[in-house]
Amino acid sequence: MKKLLPILAIAISAVAIPVHGQTRRIPDDARRAEIGPIDVSHLAVWSQTTRLAPGTRILDRDNRYITPSAVPDGAVARLRYNNDSSLRDIWLLTDVEISRTDPQPAWPKP
Repeated sequence: MKKLLPILAIAISAVAIPVHGQTRRIPDDARRAEIGPIDVSHLAVWSQTTRLAPGTRILDRDNRYITPSAVPDGAVARLRYNNDSSLRDIWLLTDVEISRTDPQPAWPKP
């Protein structure tokens, strides 16, 4: 059994290293905005209250799902809306993603 532990550790690290280095794919139609938390069903987008769609996916900088209350105030994100103007997908951007040029221009502050 003790001989298998180093082999198992190498196998796990070999799988984990490529996953850590992968970049995430954010759709081109997602637009950049500054957001912050309001309550469980709303976020502030450029300081304006915006409703979250049922099942809204919010991914943090490490690509983990988070709740609306865990969104930091003033976070830079890329957003996608439903047809009824509710938010459906949110990606909190890393510093590297913020420095890149977006395919869509950022929404201006109202």
